Order: sequence, then structure tokens, then C-alpha cells
Amino acid sequence: MKKQVLFFILSFFLLFPGLGQADYKEMCKFLVDLPGWSAKQCSGMQMSSNFGVGGTAIRTYSQGEKKITAMLTGGNMFYGQTMGPLPQFQQFEMNVENKFIVKTLKVNGYKVVVSYDKEENVGGIVVFLKEKDLQKPVVFILNYEHMGWEEALDLAKKFDWDSMKDSF
Repeated sequence: MKKQVLFFILSFFLLFPGLGQADYKEMCKFLVDLPGWSAKQCSGMQMSSNFGVGGTAIRTYSQGEKKITAMLTGGNMFYGQTMGPLPQFQQFEMNVENKFIVKTLKVNGYKVVVSYDKEENVGGIVVFLKEKDLQKPVVFILNYEHMGWEEALDLAKKFDWDSMKDSF
């Protein structure tokens, strides 16, 4: 299942390659410590080309067997030239044989996509923080293991989405 979660993330970035902000070190300040969780140091990458700038900050957390990986990405690299705005957002839920869930939600005014594999107890959450600004789109991603999607969403909400959005 870890391959499926990785595929989910990679597919997202292939569909929306322009996401990324220039200075990942500045982005790391938003991937805060979580009470009761151990965290590795934030890492990331920066990109720059004729199409724009981009970067991603990543931080991994653990609590017993539970693990999450938080990512913040934003910027304009390729986005405005190739993709344009995101398609119309509609809330839906897809439940495949009661084993795999994909759903869209509105959480605190943000568009959120949740995936969850019940058998493997893993999934991913994508929060579109600033998708309409083609010059500086911002996305927060949380991948999770050994917990349900509701618990993972509660953890995702512990990060300050408004500050993330407003800082880029």
C-alpha cells in the first residue's frame, strides 16, 4: 500500500507540476512540532527555471507505529502555462468494495481530498490552500500510516493552513 500512497502523491505532482515555492527553508517553519509526536528535521528542495520557481518542504513524524509525512508546496513553476485553474470542485465520496475510500470535503473553507485504504490502514490528504492564484498556488499534503482518515484529518488541522496560505 505504501506504493499506492506514493503513487497518489506522484500522480498529484504530475497533474499539477507547477506547485512549488522558491525557499523550502522558509516553508519548513509551517511544519511545526506536534505534541506527543517525534519528528525528523524538515528537508526539502528548491527549483527554478524559465517557467518560474518552485520548492517543497517535507517533515516526517512518528508516534509508536503511527507515521505521518507532511508536505507544503507552492509557487508558479509550469502551473500557469500548462494547467490553468483546477477543475470545478464538487464534493463526492467513492468507496471501492468497502476497502478503499476517496472523498472530497470542504474543511474550514478549503478544498480537501482524502484517500484511505482500510485494509492497509494508510492514506493521503491534500489541502488546496491557494489554488486559484496561478502565480502562487499553495498545497498542503499529509500522508499517514496506521490510523484512520478521520484521525489523520484531525492531525492535518493542527497545522496552520491560514498562515501557510497567507505567507506565499
